[in-house]
Amino acid sequence: MGTGRSENSFGYALTADCAPDPRVPTIVSPPPAGAAGAWSVTADEEGVKSLFHDATGKLLGFALNGKATAERAALTQQLPPVLA
Repeated sequence: MGTGRSENSFGYALTADCAPDPRVPTIVSPPPAGAAGAWSVTADEEGVKSLFHDATGKLLGFALNGKATAERAALTQQLPPVLA
């Protein structure tokens, strides 16, 4: 039987009772499936900003929580076009 815990790609433990909180705005623009790169995460008491860059430093995806969601427009402009 499972423990109700698993590790995510950031190394944080997730619990079975972990669920999105409607009081915390969240915006996600995931990187393309199979994209090579790495996540960088910055956080403070007001929000979390996670950015996925490829080896050349090009932004391929992001996840924003809390006040970091104010950066959505600027980050979206840096993403590659979805349909070419």
